[in-house]
Amino acid sequence: LSMHNVRAFLRGELSAGFHEDNFQTRRVAPPDVVAKLDAGIPLTDDDIHRALNGYDLVGTLERRDESLVMMKLLLPMIELRDIAEVPANVGWGSTDAFGFNRHQDVDVSAALPAEVLDMLTSPSFLARFRRANGADFRLVELAGQRLEEQIARRPELFARHLRWFPPS
Repeated sequence: LSMHNVRAFLRGELSAGFHEDNFQTRRVAPPDVVAKLDAGIPLTDDDIHRALNGYDLVGTLERRDESLVMMKLLLPMIELRDIAEVPANVGWGSTDAFGFNRHQDVDVSAALPAEVLDMLTSPSFLARFRRANGADFRLVELAGQRLEEQIARRPELFARHLRWFPPS
C-alpha cells in the first residue's frame, strides 16, 4: 500500500466504478437524481427526499438499534429475536458491505503507512471528502430525521420495544 495506490483508488483509476463519490445515494436514488450526480449538479434536499421516499425505512449504522426496532414495528410479523444481529463494531475491517462476513479487525494506524494515514486524517482531505460525498452525508442526516419522525408517531410503543432490544 502506497500513497500512489491510495490516490489512484480515490481518483477511480484502479478499476472503472471501483470508487464512486456518493456511493450510497447512487444505490437508492431514482435514475434522474443519479444523472444529476453524474453531471456534477449538486443535489437538493428534495432530490434526496425523493430517494428516501422510495423506501418505508432507511436505517443507518449510526442509529442501528433504533433502525432495527422501527423495522420490527413496520413489519409486525417478525419478532425482535428474529432480526439478524450484526456486531456493533462495524468499523474498519470488521464486516463486509452487508455486515455479514466477519474478518479480523485491523488496527488502521498499524496497517497504513504513516504518510497515507496522515493524508486520510488531514483536515484538507476530510473537507474534500465531505464535499465530494455531500449527498451521502445529507442522505444519512435526512434518513435520521425521517427515523425521528417515525419514532415520534408512536413514542411509547417504540420506547417499549427499544427496551426489549438486546443492547449492542
